Parts: sequence; C-alpha cells; structure tokens
Amino acid sequence: MSDLPVPRPRPAVWIPIALVTTIVIAVAGIFIRDSTVINEAELSFLRDLSAMHNAWLSPIALVINIGFGPVGAVIVSLIIAIVVGVSGGGVWSAARFGLLVVVPWLAVDLVKAIVSRPRPDSGVLVNQIISEPLSASYPSGHTGFAAALGMALVWTVLSRTRRTAPVVAVIALAAVLALVTAWSRMYLGVHHPTDVTASILLVPVVSTAVFAVCERIVDKRGLRTSKGPGDPLS
Repeated sequence: MSDLPVPRPRPAVWIPIALVTTIVIAVAGIFIRDSTVINEAELSFLRDLSAMHNAWLSPIALVINIGFGPVGAVIVSLIIAIVVGVSGGGVWSAARFGLLVVVPWLAVDLVKAIVSRPRPDSGVLVNQIISEPLSASYPSGHTGFAAALGMALVWTVLSRTRRTAPVVAVIALAAVLALVTAWSRMYLGVHHPTDVTASILLVPVVSTAVFAVCERIVDKRGLRTSKGPGDPLS
C-alpha cells in the first residue's frame, strides 16, 4: 500500500498561525458572548436537544463527562503516554505525546479565561441530567481535550509511519472522538454549539505548532530513532 505524502510542519510557519488562530477564536468568543441573537438561537437548539434525551444516549454522554473531565483526562493521557513509550517510542515519544495533549488543552483554557462566557441557562432545558458546571463555557474543555488527544494520536502515528491504512484509521478515530465529545457536551446542555466548534477549530492548529516544535527539538538533539530516507516525516 502506498505511503501518504506528509510534509513536516515548520515552527516558523505554524507558531504564528497558532497565535493568530488563538486570538481570532478569543475575539470571536467575546462577540458571541455579547450577541443576544446568537445566544438565543443556541439556547433554542439546546432546549430541543435536551428533549431528545433517552436511556441509550444519556449514559454515553455521562461517561464522556466523567472520563474526559479534569481528573479522567489526566488519567487517560498518562495511560496512553506510557503505552506510547513502552511500545517502542521511548521516553521522548511519551513526553511528546503529553505535550501534544497538554499544550492545546491549555490554549483552550486560556481562551476560556479571556472570554468568560456564561454556561447555557439550565432553566431552558427540558431535561437536565447534570448540574451546571461552575467554570466558563467558551471554548469547551472536554471537547478540547478530546481533540487534543486525537491529534496527539495522529501525530504519534505519523511520526512512525505514513502507510495509508493506519494513518487514515487514526485520523478517523480522532475525528469521531472529537465529534462525539462535542455532541455529548451539547446533549447534556452544558455547552453551546459555538463552544465546541471553537475547540475543534483551535486545537488542531495549536497541536500542529507543538508537533513542529517537537520535531525541531528532535533534529537538534538527535533524538530521532530513524534518520534520512527512512524518516516518516522527511
């Protein structure tokens, strides 16, 4: 099976892109926060979605709520980072995986602190499954973590192989992970649609910038296990 042509991202390109994207997402969040029209439309959507709660979907949303919450996310990240390390990547690959999860996740929290958008009004929900979180709403932290985790898996696989099948499979997994988590946050009524959208747009850009920096560190410190033509991203 043919290999995918994947150019190596460059820090000089992706760091500015990530900074601009973060600023744009934050500015957009402030505009959305103060827009009565957008907020009313999103609350109407969440009200209709909450009326569709059922015994099959609610447990899925609740598992994601716990598993991708602050504590669950740290545990999941540590487990996968260890697996990445012991499966042949070594300490550096495990550390890089951790950075690919943590830095984009922190970028989401930074924008969240800047925008400080209130959570959706739980009073409009037809069915309220969980209590309203105390933190700000935009962007979605759970969705940000899911997207960061998925991107970390994508970059980890791409750093080892460019074979079409595994790369396409992990990209599909990353997309499903982010989209299902985004759905779950709206399903529970704790995030607006624009909250989850912001995370899905922001995280891949920041993740690419982080990977670009990590690759530069690898080259300068000689941490790469394969060099020359065999380098998957050369």
